[in-house]
Amino acid sequence: MTDILITGGSGFLGKRLISRLDKFNYSYISLSSKDGDINNAETFQSISKVKFVFHLAGKSFVPQSWEEDDNLFSTNILGTRNVVQFCKKVDAKLIMASSYIYGHPRNLPVKENHPIEPNNPYALSKWIAEQIVEFDSKHNNLNAVILRIFNIYGNGQSENFLIPKIISHVENNEEIKIFDLKPKRDFVYIEDVVDALILSLKIKNGFHRFNIGSGESFSVEQIIQMIQKIYGSKLKISCQEKTRRNEVNNVVADISHARKVLKWNPNYNFYEGLKEYIDERFN
Repeated sequence: MTDILITGGSGFLGKRLISRLDKFNYSYISLSSKDGDINNAETFQSISKVKFVFHLAGKSFVPQSWEEDDNLFSTNILGTRNVVQFCKKVDAKLIMASSYIYGHPRNLPVKENHPIEPNNPYALSKWIAEQIVEFDSKHNNLNAVILRIFNIYGNGQSENFLIPKIISHVENNEEIKIFDLKPKRDFVYIEDVVDALILSLKIKNGFHRFNIGSGESFSVEQIIQMIQKIYGSKLKISCQEKTRRNEVNNVVADISHARKVLKWNPNYNFYEGLKEYIDERFN
């Protein structure tokens, strides 16, 4: 029997997870967009029994989510439902990558029991997907772990996202053009996220939900300063003073539950993660 099935194995997080699984000699099957659409239940028919499913596939770029509702909801919701059905069929534990879905925080840091108030279509789709998983856990004995990953970053991430976009400007010796310097986010390095995924394999059966972040936040301006420090650059910064739709000003994860129950703790502070990320680009 194969140990693990991975959806989204060719994605940013999936590739890094597979690298770790290879290191520890796990047997796995990886599904990517080339292997089949998770929106189609037939994708899973030919897959033999597995013990665990890492569900990483999904649409994740927030600004684009306002423009592509149909595709977003189809993939993130129907796709998750098909994954859940497969897990029940073969009696596999589900480990699902979710996201920040709390909306405008009422207090900081944000705990897992904070009210859920999605402020964009992407967050809404992930919240509905979570409810599908929780329902089957309560009523159909699905063993599941949901990781609410705050702002992941690392080498290989699309330049649509903030940090790789800034790095691209710096490496091309260009003026750094940004919409807004003020918003603060809790960034978690990809290696720490993979640690959380691997630890989820060992947690006891039942239903579990964890915040995965760093426990601190940095503004866009601070991020630019750190990246320029690492590169030794002093490029001009151009800010359009343009606020994104339903922008959240500050986000900090309360990760005490993950520390206590999952036995997970981030090994990288933000600067260390940035430094390793940038070093990898030259190796």
